[in-house]
Amino acid sequence: MKPQRRLVEPFYFPGNRIGCLLIHGFSGSPSEMRFMGERLAMAGWTVYGILLSGHGATPEQTIKPNCEDWAKEAEAGVRKLRKTCDTVIAVGLSMGGLLALHLATLGLIEGIVTMNAPMVLEHDNFVCEQIPVDTLISLNSAIHQVRQELSKIKCPTLLMQSMKDHTINPSSVKIIQMEIQQVKPSVILWENSGHILTLGAERKEVALKVQDFVRTFDS
Repeated sequence: MKPQRRLVEPFYFPGNRIGCLLIHGFSGSPSEMRFMGERLAMAGWTVYGILLSGHGATPEQTIKPNCEDWAKEAEAGVRKLRKTCDTVIAVGLSMGGLLALHLATLGLIEGIVTMNAPMVLEHDNFVCEQIPVDTLISLNSAIHQVRQELSKIKCPTLLMQSMKDHTINPSSVKIIQMEIQQVKPSVILWENSGHILTLGAERKEVALKVQDFVRTFDS
């Protein structure tokens, strides 16, 4: 049981004064981000993979808090990194990408990487019996709110989208790109990956692209 428990727990790898906040997706856990986190830590950066409340537990215990709670937890993650880091870059998968965008709209971070961040959901594939309707309503509300604020983003941005994503409509990345075009975001499309981009067939290449992005702050 201990190895399995380790996978869903938050992780922190101390490094230099560039911090990477890794945010997992809806109904996921830090296990989605650990491979990415280890690769970033190997490059010398400080890495913090947070566990959003209501996640990483049994299905009966999962997804009870709402998006306001998760936004506050992401903001708390930034504050933790600020204790030792001058620069903080948020790296988020799916809903974690939405939270990363939220942080950027508030001007709390210096850079952002989103992976399959939702603007348009594929509802038939997203809804499942174990996810309370109230939480889905909260998520849809959060997507709308963040989308309304995207024009406030001023920091360098890397947007990634899996073309075999059956959870988030790939049009999402185009919407984000259009709304933050003032920062000239980089966009990478992954042809052979599904929704969990960080654990898919192209995960090594994905990690390298994120490393390249973070490295631009390391001067």
